[in-house]
Amino acid sequence: MREGPTIDDREQADLFETLLDRADAYTDEWDPHSDDVGRTLLRLFSTFESGVWNRLNEVPEKHRLAFLDALDFDRRPPQAARTPLTVSVSTDLDRNVPIPGGTQAVAAAGPDDSQLFELPQDAGFEATPARLTTVVGVDPPTDRIVDHSDVLETESKTLFVGDNRQSHVLYLGHETVLTLAAGSSLSISIQLDAAATATSPTAEEFFDATVWEYYGEDATGTAGWHRLEQVGDGVHLGEDAGVEALQEQLESDLSRREDATTDDTAAERTFRLPGQTLECAVNECDSRWVRCRLADETAVVSAALESVSLHAASSGEDGGMEPDMLLSNDVPLSPADGSIKPFGRIPQPPATFYVACEEAFTKPGGVVDLEFVPVGGVAADGDRSGSGSGSGGGSSNGSNSGTADSDDGGGGPSENPNGTGDRNGDGTGVGDDASRSSDASDTGTDTDGMAAGSTPSDALGGSEQSAAAGIGVLGGPPRLSWEYWNGDGWTRLDGVEDGTAALTAPGTVRFELPEDIASTTVSGHDNVWIRSRLVSGNYGQPSFDVTRDGSRTITDEPDPPVFGDVSVQYDRGDQPAETVFRYNNATFSPDLSNRSDSIVPFVDVPDDQQTLYLGFDDVLENGPLSLFVTVEDATYPRSFDPGIEWEYCDGVRRAGDDHASARYSWSKLDVRDRTGGMTERGIVTVTVPGSTSAVELFGHERHWIRARVTKDEFETQAGGMASDAPVPFDADNGTDSAPTSLPGFADVSGGDSSNSSTAAHADDGPPAGAGVPTDRTSTPPVLEGLYPNTQWAYNTVTIEEELLGSSDGSHEQSVRCSHAPVIDIEVWVDELSTLSASERRRLTAERPDAVTTEYDARGEPTAFWVRWHAVADFLDSSPADRHYVVNRTLGLVSFGDGDHGAIPPAGQDNIRATYTTGGGSDGNVDAETITDLKSSIALVESVSNPLPADGGADVESTDTLVSRSTNSLKHRGKAVTASDYERVAAAEFPELARVTCDPALTSTAGSSTTQVPVLIVPHTEREKPVPSLALKDRVRETLTERAPASLVAADDTGIVVRGPNYADLSVDVTLEATAVTSVSVLKETVQRRLEAFLHPLSGADGDGWAFGTLPTVTQLSSVIAEIDNVAAVLECRVLVETGADRRLLSELAAYSSQPLPRDTLVCSGSHQVSVTVGESDAAGSVAAESTSDSSPSLSGRDSRREF
Repeated sequence: MREGPTIDDREQADLFETLLDRADAYTDEWDPHSDDVGRTLLRLFSTFESGVWNRLNEVPEKHRLAFLDALDFDRRPPQAARTPLTVSVSTDLDRNVPIPGGTQAVAAAGPDDSQLFELPQDAGFEATPARLTTVVGVDPPTDRIVDHSDVLETESKTLFVGDNRQSHVLYLGHETVLTLAAGSSLSISIQLDAAATATSPTAEEFFDATVWEYYGEDATGTAGWHRLEQVGDGVHLGEDAGVEALQEQLESDLSRREDATTDDTAAERTFRLPGQTLECAVNECDSRWVRCRLADETAVVSAALESVSLHAASSGEDGGMEPDMLLSNDVPLSPADGSIKPFGRIPQPPATFYVACEEAFTKPGGVVDLEFVPVGGVAADGDRSGSGSGSGGGSSNGSNSGTADSDDGGGGPSENPNGTGDRNGDGTGVGDDASRSSDASDTGTDTDGMAAGSTPSDALGGSEQSAAAGIGVLGGPPRLSWEYWNGDGWTRLDGVEDGTAALTAPGTVRFELPEDIASTTVSGHDNVWIRSRLVSGNYGQPSFDVTRDGSRTITDEPDPPVFGDVSVQYDRGDQPAETVFRYNNATFSPDLSNRSDSIVPFVDVPDDQQTLYLGFDDVLENGPLSLFVTVEDATYPRSFDPGIEWEYCDGVRRAGDDHASARYSWSKLDVRDRTGGMTERGIVTVTVPGSTSAVELFGHERHWIRARVTKDEFETQAGGMASDAPVPFDADNGTDSAPTSLPGFADVSGGDSSNSSTAAHADDGPPAGAGVPTDRTSTPPVLEGLYPNTQWAYNTVTIEEELLGSSDGSHEQSVRCSHAPVIDIEVWVDELSTLSASERRRLTAERPDAVTTEYDARGEPTAFWVRWHAVADFLDSSPADRHYVVNRTLGLVSFGDGDHGAIPPAGQDNIRATYTTGGGSDGNVDAETITDLKSSIALVESVSNPLPADGGADVESTDTLVSRSTNSLKHRGKAVTASDYERVAAAEFPELARVTCDPALTSTAGSSTTQVPVLIVPHTEREKPVPSLALKDRVRETLTERAPASLVAADDTGIVVRGPNYADLSVDVTLEATAVTSVSVLKETVQRRLEAFLHPLSGADGDGWAFGTLPTVTQLSSVIAEIDNVAAVLECRVLVETGADRRLLSELAAYSSQPLPRDTLVCSGSHQVSVTVGESDAAGSVAAESTSDSSPSLSGRDSRREF
């Protein structure tokens, strides 16, 4: 076997020393170590010899490069960086702004450097002035509506997961019927639609499945929505609830049972209010409200209500309620005193008794009973004996020997700005219709209550007594006028049933409230009032005997009405609600109170499948409109296909559907989806055939488009992802704050652990899940951002229709592009001179996109350009094939020799090309570095790149070329062994950073099916590099072409190409710092250093992490300890998360020789840094920088301060 060439790797200094040794051995007369001319000649000779040897040493490499060059192995051209380019236009526009393909923008790559980015020629779009403002996810399996609008502020959101905005509520409003005080009774009756009961619950089941609430105060006075206490449903009524309340419970239960046996579609429940109702606004409508919501928000009750009625009645221990206020003229009366004189001690016309009760008197059409209770609570039957007697009699001549009350009110009328009473001249009070209302105000003299021990004679002067005796209307039995305020004046109450004989005896005054009763102000008190005026007659007149000495002795005194208490009872029959709103799917319905058909109160989500809604603030039309979707990298099963369909809402209403979004028609969008069904970042381009219309969905009036999942749904219920409780629209929604320590540490550590500690286990085996490969995910994607008016831009420049030269018809011609290197190229040749008219017509019909004809002014063809095709070589080219080979690095285009590849026809300037040039690693610019367009476009306000550019790479190095070419010679384009698959993929796809083919990862062990698993990781700076769906498909197709036929003959499942799994490493570290000036800066430095060290491709020692390997706690501690101002790492705990499995790093290292699955790479998780400083370092700025994510001080560190 012939040996390889000898390589002499000696340096010039070594050769010089060798020459000195030889000279010393062969020359006796000359001392080579002397500093003379001979030594200088030896040094020059060694330099020449070193140069010769170096060139000879490079001969083998040059021969190898020449050999590879002869095999047409060329260096790969640079790779262009890519970044999303967002265009902003004025929101005042009423039309889209065209952004043509080839638009160029400038990025500031450095102080003196800039990079040019360009839209591809076929990537033009229209920028809409509409702004994306609302993002809502709908998940029907869990009846969830999730607001994802925060993703527009670059906050990551897991699709269909988050606070549930869904709530199913029926609101019933009535301003008067629901004016209720604490302890009042409210009965609610429902009638279901009989036609819908076949699939609906019964009325009783509807009540059982719902919770009824009122807005007002609870028993403690707290305002808000509070639950109604159901009578007869185990509600505690209190020890003093009374026999009547218990009887009402039993009667309600019995009534419900009887109703249930007769009609399943009707039911009634009676409730008590713990507190009073208050007015509030629901859907911008002010009223008093009760509401019905589902007890279980996840189980939507499908019932149709034909009617709902409200029945309010007073409720108390004795069936009555206390009035809000009682006035005798303008003097307040207190029931607590036990003696109520409605007209004062000496009633005189027009004495007036006022009763205010907002709850009872605000229910027009209701029947009200005013119950006048005798003093002591027992009717006196008209007799008065002592101070505890009942109401007085009605005769002026009756005698009474009782003493006068000390706190009775005066008898004069009160001043009232609304008028105190209308008196007719005949003394009959309000007589005819013409005098039933009056705006006049009666004036009189207010009489204060008499002091204890005073007598009626003291209260009336002589002139008043004489005047009273002479007025005719004062004589006879008392006559009362019962009146109400109608908004304009006091008006007589019709149909009053007076069971007190003009308040001369205990009893009940009953009347029906008129429809026009209104509130008014009496003596400064605003309320709803009923009054009774003494219009004629009296309750007895005082008489005196005058003795000889001139003194007077009372022989007879008045007998005014006196009662121990006044209570109000009312009953308002069944009334429909004045206002009815339905709240479903985060949207209020219109007022349904006047709806003629039945009402479906609870409506589930509007879609059958998971849907993402995007709401814009203005019309969307025409297109194409582009939307850049960025999601967190994740790997989905190959067979997983959401089947996303994009639609827009045109605003056309559809009849007969209670779903908010289904009330409108939706039409399909013309779409080009490059996101793999929202599973990877990419561009969605849509064209709106018509135009959108603004409709209200989920509480927002927007122009909507939506993405519907029509095939495989995302698993939102796995792992408790959809376990959040529904959030009613009016509740104070406080979300759980993020834990201050790493999740799961308390569960897995078993207490504090040091660097080398290992948590104790109940057994000696490895922890569950250690070393077990994780499955592909089908959980919803994590949205990182949504950017309208965005398209991919590349750091390339397009050279259009450059003339490369002329063909002379010779063999193997070559032309050169003026700009090298070349990334993409299209070569066109003018063949007008060699093609007949019929041949041109045939080519035009067969390849319309590959030919272009130019004409002169007369319509005659002047050129017929045909696009030729690039090939790797001419080995398989026939004489008729329009093929060319391009050296992209040099920009050289070569044609065939006529036997292998056609020769371009001879002609002048008949070869031209459109190509792109540029690329390189300098194009990997940061986010927000693109700020200007190279050439301005009208109406465009600004441009930007929301994400950093990536993918840019320089021209392939010679070493890489040699390695790739050598591997190609080894596998010869065929994949047989595992290393062959790796080499083929790496050679064909320079954008891949890692390629691994590990047969141990196959999931078909023990079966007859053979699979080749290939893991690929793309070059990217993202935290978790994951290949796109398109890249995986391209790699699989390439490997399928190179794989044995027996592996891929049956189907395309033999080769499985996928991305890696990732293990998130979250570090919780406590460190001691010295001479630190900013704790927050130190924490950020530690976190950045950990993120860089744990990057799967560039971490560790710079080459990234191998599959299945983990760093040690010692390595991580060392990385932190090397940071400036870090004195020591006091504690370091590392949590490893692989899918649902969470373990401490110390556990995995102790119990498994393969701590990570073989398909898993390390990546950075969430880190928490706590810093302690000595007291000497805690002064000044450090002491002022205590941050919110600090941990409690560890025991034994009293001499340090922790931040």
